[in-house]
Amino acid sequence: QSGVDSSGYSSSEGPYRKPLPVTSRTGSGAPSVGYRSRISSAFNRLMDSTTLMAAVAHSKILHLTSSVNTSLSSRTKKACGLVLLLIIIVLLCVWFLLPLFTYFISCMTKTPSQMKPESPPVLSASFPPQSHLSHAPVVDPAVISAAVEEKMKYFLMELQLKQEQLLSQMKGRQELDLQVMRAKLEAVESDIQRHLKQEVSGLGRQIADYQTDSRSTAATLTLRIQTLEAQNTKLSQEVASIQLMPPPLPCPDSSTALVQNRLTPELQQALEKWFTDRIKEQDAIGLGDRGSCAECRRPIADKMADFALETQGASVVSTRCSETYRTRSACVTLFGFPLWYPSESPRTVIQGHAVLLPGKCWAFHGVQGTLVISLSHPVRITHVTLDHLPRYNSPTGRIDSAPKDFEVYGMKNDTEEGTLLGSFTYDENGDPTQTFELLKASDVVYRFVELRVLSNWGHVEYTCVYRFRVHGKMAST
Repeated sequence: QSGVDSSGYSSSEGPYRKPLPVTSRTGSGAPSVGYRSRISSAFNRLMDSTTLMAAVAHSKILHLTSSVNTSLSSRTKKACGLVLLLIIIVLLCVWFLLPLFTYFISCMTKTPSQMKPESPPVLSASFPPQSHLSHAPVVDPAVISAAVEEKMKYFLMELQLKQEQLLSQMKGRQELDLQVMRAKLEAVESDIQRHLKQEVSGLGRQIADYQTDSRSTAATLTLRIQTLEAQNTKLSQEVASIQLMPPPLPCPDSSTALVQNRLTPELQQALEKWFTDRIKEQDAIGLGDRGSCAECRRPIADKMADFALETQGASVVSTRCSETYRTRSACVTLFGFPLWYPSESPRTVIQGHAVLLPGKCWAFHGVQGTLVISLSHPVRITHVTLDHLPRYNSPTGRIDSAPKDFEVYGMKNDTEEGTLLGSFTYDENGDPTQTFELLKASDVVYRFVELRVLSNWGHVEYTCVYRFRVHGKMAST
């Protein structure tokens, strides 16, 4: 029994064999040289464009870095440097991985040909023999270039994103620094305004105190003026009443005779002596008016109390930086060797010698010197006196070592700077004892006085001070 299958072959015709697909050998060897040159040229173009874009990005980063260099901190500069280093490393990696990448592409384009043994052709009854060919896939260089370009675009986008992140971080840090600086400036401005407000309030209080004091002083002066006006009115009334009184009647001679009769001889002698003394005093006053009174020729300083007198309790506190001048001739020697050089101490100025002898003074080096004196009593100073050797008592007939310009300062204690009481000039052609009145006498009580000699009358080596006096009114305790 013979059957017929779907191919139309009958079993009676013999055994049936299905035809095997015939595979022929295809030329799937290595790609041609043109493909490799195209791939390499595409990579070269990509590398050139990448290098150009990296250079442009680098120039932009440098421009941004230079624009914000003044306000960037050290951390921002380090971050920029790290980003630049990362870009350089990426470029180097791409450059070194290019050969490996080309080799990988070439391997992908190669497909080994698979050979299968050919079977003898079997003729079928209904179909002619068919040959089946397997073709290897061909890679298009344009596709590779597009893929590489997409990859590079992706890298560039990441790089741009990193740059934008870095710029945003830099801007954030700049804004933070600006906020900190603004906060500091606001704090400084607030401190300045607070200090100004305090000073203004202090000045306002002082002005209010001054106004209160001036008002109280004005009220006191007004009361005194009213009191004086009342007293003046009262005195005027008394004078007017006295003028209106009748003159007294003359005493009769009998009473005078009675008084004369009642005087004893001793009383008459006493009265005569008293009248004689009064007449002599009047004659002396008259002679003094003509310039022959010895009491009137005395300097005014001798008629006032000296509160800088050592015997009264005053003392020398300090000479500041003034150095006492010492003579070159030795006073005491032993076997020709000098042991002691004589010199007058600053106490000589306040010892109050009645007669000024040449050399009996305190001499200091140069033309400027300072002497601080503790007064014997708290004093309201009104006058100061400076004594020097008279010109006619000087061996040379000159007093070049006499002080010329000097200043006097009043102090309540020996540690304060002192208040300037006056600047004076000693006249070398004037009297040996010259008294100077303070121009602005105040009610301030001082315990210390500082004498500052500023210049002398020409002596370069030293300056001499014979005596210094302080006059005024002693403060009531």
